[in-house]
Amino acid sequence: MPLFTNAEVDGGGRLAVWRIDETSEELKKFIPDEIFNSLMQRPLHPRRRIQKLALEALLREAQGEIADLIHYSNLGKPLLPTGKGFISIAHNPQHVAIIVHPRLACGIDVERSDRRALKVSERFMHPEENEWVRDSHRAFDATLVWAVKECLFKQLGEENVPFREGLRVKKPQFMGSRSGTGSALAFRNERTHYTEYRFTELGGDLLAYTFSQPERS
Repeated sequence: MPLFTNAEVDGGGRLAVWRIDETSEELKKFIPDEIFNSLMQRPLHPRRRIQKLALEALLREAQGEIADLIHYSNLGKPLLPTGKGFISIAHNPQHVAIIVHPRLACGIDVERSDRRALKVSERFMHPEENEWVRDSHRAFDATLVWAVKECLFKQLGEENVPFREGLRVKKPQFMGSRSGTGSALAFRNERTHYTEYRFTELGGDLLAYTFSQPERS
């Protein structure tokens, strides 16, 4: 299934999602031969290779003008040249997603909305977050907290970010039971970074993304 979502978000940003249903050969038609052949020759696990191919297809279908401008920091954070904006990338076995914004630092994550996050929630959830988790949706809400913190980690682009104490996800405003908006904080170097997040469910996965906001005094 080619391009699943390609929509403008948050004042000039663009969100694009690809649901991975294709084989390598089916993805080939979306990707320049040089890049396709290079990925096919790399020693990658087959699942990882499909995700890489789907990412290349998504970039060229949704963000063709920047597909060849992306480079990576020494921490693996995708970057665009100065003045070209900000980008974040996420993938799992079912989806690959990108978000781009011309002015705001951003982050994106896609997670399976099952009980895996809930089982290890004590490692990354602050007591304040446990206060708003819904009894009827504990697995989903724990996954949401993890996904938003992953977005913040990508947005910050720093090492050694303490997920439990250094990042805080505020109670969202739900639109239905599995989508909505909210705010989050990152406490770094005696400064507080404010972020807004959005989330929705996509066929058993949870998609979340964040945008930086002006710092408050």
